[in-house]
Formats: sequence, structure tokens, C-alpha cells
Amino acid sequence: MSRSKEEAIAAGVQVRETQHKMKRRKPWHDYHRKGTYMVTLVVEGRRPVLGKLIMSAEEQDTSVELTALGKAIRNEEVQKISAIYKMVEVWKLCIMPDHIHMIVRIKEDLPEGKHLGHIVAGFKGGCSRAWWRMGRPCADAQRVVAATDAQRVVAATDAQRVVAATDAQRVVAATTPAASAAGMPSLFERGYNDLILLNDSQLDNWKHYLDDNPRRLAIKRLHPDFFTTLNYIDIAEWHCQI
Repeated sequence: MSRSKEEAIAAGVQVRETQHKMKRRKPWHDYHRKGTYMVTLVVEGRRPVLGKLIMSAEEQDTSVELTALGKAIRNEEVQKISAIYKMVEVWKLCIMPDHIHMIVRIKEDLPEGKHLGHIVAGFKGGCSRAWWRMGRPCADAQRVVAATDAQRVVAATDAQRVVAATDAQRVVAATTPAASAAGMPSLFERGYNDLILLNDSQLDNWKHYLDDNPRRLAIKRLHPDFFTTLNYIDIAEWHCQI
């Protein structure tokens, strides 16, 4: 028989909210090689700055209405990935109020010294700059972006310097929080989560998961007890949430 969160607490059960680890890398996988991934990025502090959940009265039709920042990420920043890395395609995108899912296909091995982390770091940096341009988190953001843009114009007179500088910045960004060099906060939490496509049947499941995300969020908001961890139990080497 199920019981509510409040009943579980009253009964002395240790209750914890489900926490998702966002920095899982597979040590056995070469992220430089071609492959297909589902990448998840979470906004720092889970701020719902990317969109607003729209629910119908019957809970059957749910969607996310993107903010100006969400639209800029969808229409501009996502497109830059393939513009910079010709061998990379974003097959599917799901922008939620406080996080983003992308199915990313790397069609051929990345250039030497590059891996999935460089792509994600560059994307995160671009999203942060879009956030600053919109006046958040402070007015100084506009001056930072303007200075950065001016530097790019000057550097553009020497294409080799542009490429070298951009590559160097991406390498640094892959190992440090996005936007740290400018002294501005990153839009996203440090790190990201990735899943690796191991067989074709997974792809349909991923696409369904992305399509179903707004409905799942609606259920979570209307029925939060469905997503509450009541206890932990060890089964062999597994530490399970129940």
C-alpha cells in the first residue's frame, strides 16, 4: 500500500528528494570517436529561465512556451554547433524551463584533441553569453559581451589567429566552468550528463522521452509524491532508491 510523503515522515521513514548526478563520464568510451549521445544540461539553481510549462485542464496536452532566451538558444546557439563542427548534427532538441536535452550525432571522428566535452563547453558558453546580452544577471554583462565582440572583429583580420584563439578557449572551457574567464556566472551547472547510443532501439526510446518531457513535468508538479524517494536499499552491489 502506498503512502504520502507526509505519512512516510510521520512513520519515521527517511525521505530524500531524487537527485540526478550530472557528471557521469564512461571511462571505457572514447568521446573523440563518432557516436550518438543524449546530452543533458541543467540551469544553475534550477531557475526556470528557458520556458514556461503550459498545461491543459485535462492534463492531456502539455508543452513548454519558450522565453526569449529559450528561443535564442533554439534558433541560434544550437545551430552554431554544426556550423563550427561540420561532422556534428543535433538530431533532436528538448528545451524545458530549467534544463535542456539534445540528441547529438557525431558522424565522424572529431579533429585531433577534440571530444564531446569541447562541443558541450562551447555550446554552454554561447548560451551564457546570450543570457548576459538579455541583461542577466547584471548590467555589466552587456559591456562584457560588447568587449568580447570587439575583440573578435579585430582578430578577424588574421584568420589563423582567430582559429587558434577559439580552439584554445574551447580547451580551457572544457575543463573550467563556462564564462569563468569573463568573470561572469555560467547559465548552466558545471558538467553535463550523457548517454551513449549502444543500439538502434534506444534511439526511439530517447525520442519518446524527449517528446514526453513536458507531460512528465506536469505530472511531477501535480503529483510530487510520485517522484519522492522514501528510502534506500542495498541489493548485492546496487544502492537502490525506493
